Order: sequence, then C-alpha cells, then structure tokens
Amino acid sequence: MGSLEKNLLPGEEVLYRARLSSLPLVIDIAVLLLGLGLVIGGLVMLAVPVAGFAMIGIGGIALLVGCGRLVRTMVQRSTTDMVITTRRVLSRVGVLRKESEEMFLGKIESVEVQQNLWARVMNYGTIEVNGSGEGELLFPNVQSPHEFRKACMGAVEQAQTPRAGVHAAPTIAANGVVFEVQVQDAPGTPARWIEVRAENAERAKALAAAAGVRTGEARLKRIG
Repeated sequence: MGSLEKNLLPGEEVLYRARLSSLPLVIDIAVLLLGLGLVIGGLVMLAVPVAGFAMIGIGGIALLVGCGRLVRTMVQRSTTDMVITTRRVLSRVGVLRKESEEMFLGKIESVEVQQNLWARVMNYGTIEVNGSGEGELLFPNVQSPHEFRKACMGAVEQAQTPRAGVHAAPTIAANGVVFEVQVQDAPGTPARWIEVRAENAERAKALAAAAGVRTGEARLKRIG
C-alpha cells in the first residue's frame, strides 16, 4: 500500500494508478552506458595519451551526469502518486514535503491529453483534468495517457450512476397504478426494484429511465 492509499476517505477505493513515462529512465541509462563506453575506450587508447585522457575525461563527466539524472529520476518515480479513485482524481508528489492536488469526480467536466509527435510515438503525454469551478489538474509525463483518460471518464460516469440499493423516489401520475420496476445500474451489478406510479408498464419504464435509472433489460410487475 502506497502512502497515498493511507489518506483515502472511508469507503474510497483506488480504481486506476497512472505511471510516469519510462523515457527519462531510458535516456539516463543511455548516458551512463555512453560514459562507460568512453572511459573504456579511453583506457584502450592510452597509447595515444592525449586522445585517451580526453575520452576518459569526457566519459567520466557523462558517468557523473548519468548517475545524477538516474538517481533523480528514480526518486521522482518512487515519490509520485497519480490515482483515480471511486471519489476523486488526485496526485501526491515530493519526498520530505508532499504536495497534493485533487478533484472530486462530480466536479470534472473534461479530461484532455496533450501530446506532441514524439510523445505520441513514445506513448506518453500530459493529462489536463478540467473541473467546474475547480480550475485544472495537470499530470505531466504520464505513460499511456489515453488509458488514464478512459479510466477517468469511466469513473466519472460510474460516480453519476445510482448505486444499487439506493431507491429512487416514486414518480406520481394523476391516474395510474403502482409498478415495481426491476433495474440494473450497470452490467455486473445486482438488480434492484423501485416503485413507479404510471398508466401502464411501458410508461412506468419510461418514467424510471427519465429519473436517471438505467433500466436495461427491465422487467415490470404491477403491484397496485
């Protein structure tokens, strides 16, 4: 369990965890290998002192730069949390001082992916989450950004769907009878019953759908 999970709200669960792009890690390792190659080449060429020592010096600098970049990248990857939960989209970044940003799913209006040509080829990008009256959240250098967007929009849609066991208020018609409408909020969720007063079974189903209930393969039962 990461440090972010320890700060979730009661009943809140992580649905998706984003990963930083591995491209910086690949670049850092490439710099290290380049430096190592130059050092080895310089040692081989010590018969020509000027060229040999020059290659060793350049290789040493590349090794130092590569090591520094690699340590920074690994620390950044291990201290960055970007998750989508059943209630929020949030991120926590930092080692000693954690900086947190969040937005509740109900406030999200759009999720955009920003990519240049190179980012599309390497499958990473910046996620911009725009909220109603909440400004925006930016998630930079996210691996597989379109998967993040898909997961985020799916969580928003699921959060707006009535939960199983929560009964919608009966819809009253002037002249009608009470029907029980069996509904299923989403595929794979338990079916439940709500009461609707309407003139006929089809009208009862329509009223349930108008109230925001996903009737799907709804069945109707006249009860009064």
